[in-house]
Amino acid sequence: MLLFIGKDAAGQEKIFARVSKMIRAESELRKEILYEREICLLNPDIIRGLDRDAWETKQLRWFVDTHQELVDREKAYLKEWEKRSI
Repeated sequence: MLLFIGKDAAGQEKIFARVSKMIRAESELRKEILYEREICLLNPDIIRGLDRDAWETKQLRWFVDTHQELVDREKAYLKEWEKRSI
């Protein structure tokens, strides 16, 4: 799972999760994206400065620190996603 900041359909920045799986085909190893989904609004108390990377890191750290249930929640979502995808 990868957390990142992206824009939704309306252009608003939010925190998203991307879940991928690794696939080995012959001697090649590649990543296949299973899904991406919005998981949280940004923290408005974290002020955006000139260094966008530092701001994104602070946003993602805040999210991980305040959402300890993230892994369990995403595992449950993946399980349901797999049922719908079969």
